Amino acid sequence: MTVLSLPPRAAGFGRTACSAMFRAVSEGWKRYWWGTGTIPNRNNRLEDIYLRFYNGSSPEDYVEFPLSEATRLFNIKGFDKNNSTVLYIHGFIETALQESIQVVVSSYLESKPGTNIILLDWSNMSHGSYLVNAARNTKKVGAAAAEQIKVLVENGLPLDKIHIIGHSLGSHVAGYTARELQNRYQKTVKRLTALDPAFPAFYPDGVVMEHINSEDAEFVDVIHTDAGGYGAPVRTGTVDFWPNGGKSIQPGCPRFAPVPLSDDSK
Repeated sequence: MTVLSLPPRAAGFGRTACSAMFRAVSEGWKRYWWGTGTIPNRNNRLEDIYLRFYNGSSPEDYVEFPLSEATRLFNIKGFDKNNSTVLYIHGFIETALQESIQVVVSSYLESKPGTNIILLDWSNMSHGSYLVNAARNTKKVGAAAAEQIKVLVENGLPLDKIHIIGHSLGSHVAGYTARELQNRYQKTVKRLTALDPAFPAFYPDGVVMEHINSEDAEFVDVIHTDAGGYGAPVRTGTVDFWPNGGKSIQPGCPRFAPVPLSDDSK
């Protein structure tokens, strides 16, 4: 089996990427876990999920449009359906401007120019209570994404050139997306990558939601960097990687200080 590689910077999870992803998950965790905080101007609707296609040399160069209008990709300068397409799905309470997202996008733009880099921005549904709202929305978002990928494929986008990558909670959105493509549309994604898939509510499988697994695509690779913390503690892909044992604290990352899962501050 030929294994496609991540760009060097993204695959290595260097100091910048590690610190950025730590901040993305830890900032506001206390406030948002039980829904004690809200993100202004965020509606919990599928209609407000967006695709962001990066068509320049930096993350600042992009075209954004609703997920439901995915076929607009074919008319955007810089999009080539014959090239590899990467769909990146962010994690809990992240937004499109998060540093963790910028690091991954920049890595592809620098290391693999010509690749179609697309962000699935579901920040409108990844906020609020983790258990009551965000985790449960992963299945809905995955189904919506799968429907649009099906449309893109029917309009000429090669399925075997699509690589779906998810970070943290976004890993399970990726899993639901690929699973829906298989079960409902009989289309199997070639490669699915999970970057530290979220642990709470997904393991053991089915405790609340179903986690990403090796059956979701032809090849599922999983990178564990916080196993047993906020990240999955068990093998869950075709191949699982455990850098430095997969545990926190990873080299270059700030020391994690546990916070209570409630918020009494006003």
